[in-house]
Amino acid sequence: MDRIEIKAAFLQFNLNRWLDQTTSPFVEMHVYDEGAHEVDLEELEMVQAPCWLGVDLSKNEDLTCVVAAWEDGQDGYQVHPWFFCPEDNLRARGERHGVDYVSWAEEGFIIPTPGNTVDLRAVEAHVRELCARFNVREIAFDPTYGRAMMANMIEDALPAVEFRQGWVTMAPAVKELERAIIGRRFRHGGHPVLRWNFGNVQMHIDQAGNRSFHKGKSGNKIDGAVATAMAVARAAAGEEKLVTSASWFDDDMWTA
Repeated sequence: MDRIEIKAAFLQFNLNRWLDQTTSPFVEMHVYDEGAHEVDLEELEMVQAPCWLGVDLSKNEDLTCVVAAWEDGQDGYQVHPWFFCPEDNLRARGERHGVDYVSWAEEGFIIPTPGNTVDLRAVEAHVRELCARFNVREIAFDPTYGRAMMANMIEDALPAVEFRQGWVTMAPAVKELERAIIGRRFRHGGHPVLRWNFGNVQMHIDQAGNRSFHKGKSGNKIDGAVATAMAVARAAAGEEKLVTSASWFDDDMWTA
């Protein structure tokens, strides 16, 4: 285990203390909060900096998230998320999770879609808009819910790739994201929904020591953290290691 995991285990099992909202947190949130510097989307659009998208499509009633990642300096990243949630019962969903979805929607931090299920057409239109606006090198999808949207984009020559949320892909993605956050080389603009998602993350560790995100028994949302890890992982790989939908990500043995 690394330093954070050892500290979390000691506080939990020896002192009966939990860090933030999780029993085994990903990172301490005061460290995460040090990255709340502005992410200038207009500047990134103007200079057409290379951009990688991570898309975490949800079940019909859940949050869906698209995260864009850009390199920030030699070994850092800056990210910006877009969250989508069904408009109907927006208040009830927020109350169920103990947060104010309505205010977040009014302030532009959540994009409501009509009806009581996430409108995937609206999500796809937004991803296409991002591709038109930014210099998008890859759009990473977990095929569990994203295969149809991927097919649409590949048909239109957009750079959609598969990124399964199994151990082989998520473990190195989580490690790279953790390295950036702890190293104070991760800028997120202080987006409140993204912060809530990161605060909900619990770590799942297998027998080999591989780590992956888990929402735990609370059921609170971690979609933004997952999409961020996907986007950062592909940004870390860079242009020399671009994958296609026919890569080892397709191997069914790694399906989550």
